[in-house]
Amino acid sequence: MPKTISTKHLFIILAFIVVLLHLLFYKNFWNYGFGISEDWIWLAHFNSFPGDLLSKFIDAWKWKGIHQGTMVIYVGMIDRLFPSNYLMIQIVSFIGKITASVLLFPATLALTKNRTLAFLSSIFFAISYASAGSFITSTNSMEYWGLCCLSIFVIYYVKLLQPDRKLNLADFLITALFLFLSLQFTFVRLFGMQFIIIVVEIILIVTKKSTINKSTPRLLTFLAIFFIFNLIGHDGMSTSTGVSGIINNLAKHISDGDLAMLIHPLAGLSLTLVPQKYTDLLSVVGSAQSLSSYKFFIKDVVLKFFPTLFITLLLTDIILPVKKIRFFLTSLGINIFLLHIIYLFGSHYTEPRFYLIPQAVFGSLILTLSFTLGVEWYFNNRNNNLLFIGFASSFVSFYLIFLTWLTNFGKNALIVYAPLDKYLPVPQIGICVFLASLFTMSLQKIKSQENKDVFLKFISVVTLGLLFLFIAVSSYDELQYYKIRKSSGVDLKVQESIQADIYHTHIKNKGDRVIYYITPSENDVFDAEQGLLIDAINDWEYSWWTYGDKKDELGCTMALTRSWHQEEAIYKKDNRIRFRYNSRCPAPQNSQSQLTFRDQVMTMPIDNLFAFTVKSGKVVDMTDQVKKQLQKNIGLLPTD
Repeated sequence: MPKTISTKHLFIILAFIVVLLHLLFYKNFWNYGFGISEDWIWLAHFNSFPGDLLSKFIDAWKWKGIHQGTMVIYVGMIDRLFPSNYLMIQIVSFIGKITASVLLFPATLALTKNRTLAFLSSIFFAISYASAGSFITSTNSMEYWGLCCLSIFVIYYVKLLQPDRKLNLADFLITALFLFLSLQFTFVRLFGMQFIIIVVEIILIVTKKSTINKSTPRLLTFLAIFFIFNLIGHDGMSTSTGVSGIINNLAKHISDGDLAMLIHPLAGLSLTLVPQKYTDLLSVVGSAQSLSSYKFFIKDVVLKFFPTLFITLLLTDIILPVKKIRFFLTSLGINIFLLHIIYLFGSHYTEPRFYLIPQAVFGSLILTLSFTLGVEWYFNNRNNNLLFIGFASSFVSFYLIFLTWLTNFGKNALIVYAPLDKYLPVPQIGICVFLASLFTMSLQKIKSQENKDVFLKFISVVTLGLLFLFIAVSSYDELQYYKIRKSSGVDLKVQESIQADIYHTHIKNKGDRVIYYITPSENDVFDAEQGLLIDAINDWEYSWWTYGDKKDELGCTMALTRSWHQEEAIYKKDNRIRFRYNSRCPAPQNSQSQLTFRDQVMTMPIDNLFAFTVKSGKVVDMTDQVKKQLQKNIGLLPTD
């Protein structure tokens, strides 16, 4: 990076570039629909908790834990500031992503003291498709603000670590505050960060860059913050419950002979850099025969992957400042070892997970390069900090992916990584620093006076150009996900239109209602219209718009949103059709101790029925047709 440009001006230039890149890469993101799994549900919780804001905060953390509770507060507060303007939730999150990308520059600069590396790290994070995974749900996007706080924590933490600097109480408190805030927004993704801090402090003491007297107050303060979060737990689950769940579930899978689940973290690592469609080039391993014997594994996996492995190792051997023969042979040996680990685990399964094998194979390549950089730094050139940074950053990414997988495993929920995945943006920071370190080392080697081989310089320039082009083009291509999903019905404007139509036309001031919806394709759960309906109506037990501040205008709603609900609820008595099912009703006006609704089993006549479906994004009233059909088949209905 030219020294003629000051760091301040470089920061301004970077911010401008990052904004432009986000506007270009994320142009299809706007009005991407909210999802039933998190967005509408957390907004429902916020609106259903009674009392003032402080009471809502306490209830959210009490009932949903640190992680999900903060999601409830995040989406609820934005909705409180901009009522029913759901696009603002996306705008706030988008600003958070831009800010996180920009703040990565000063944080990385503070750690590495290398402006080129810091600049490239921010650029890579701005364009990386894996860094966009939190946009899958708007509430998960709060994690970008957590990353902003994490960057500020790193900046002040590095200031505290300066050996010739006396303890500054203000800096110390700011550091602790932003660690707390980063965990508040991103706790479940930073699970295990306390061990990284412990290792850093131990290394500083051993290398005499800090003393026990200086490290102790820092460690005690930071670990106390982690202890508070672990004590409260996350997702409504205590730490002890999570740990026991991990042990029990691991023991069960291993005793059942299911070792394939152990390669999930490697699969996640591959998707931080290599889109799934490229790992699927090894799709031939998607057969039982590929793992049925060592012979087939060598033929179907290793030999197919070897050209990619060979070219990658050869090019990195050329562009990086390493001992060529040792680097190549060490990398080859490590990768062969990891491939055999993949075979050992992947060939023992209770359910076939062949799709994980190609991803894990590419993940093994990233881990191979990481370890080999560490070997080169230790045995060849400990003065080259970039080698260590490349090793440490990618290893930390894998560590965070592994711990996220492990904590979910405690809930008996195996993570199945997708091309755009909410579990990857935080560890993606490490991969971006890893890539930036490779580029920086290569650029330094190209400019070095000792490197006089013009042909090798040319190879290095072309390699860097093609790698950057691959990252940019593949990221842009993967981000078309939002465009594709919107065109299939996952569109925020359509969702809002459906909600407004149902509430204002069919429910408001209508008294008690049986809400009965008809899926366009009962046998196809992936039907586009049905998917739109589920995401827009978000299952009636979470229908926040029904009870959020509107309890005077509504009666009880009995939601029969699935075919089995309808079968369980409908019966006849005195030759009249009735419905009996769990319903939600407005809470009494004088109640401040419960939610704004209450559950109870109710009985309603067929006159209270409102049946509908969705076609082309529009609500279609089917009440008369359903009533006629039920009356026609009344003889088949069970009696009370």
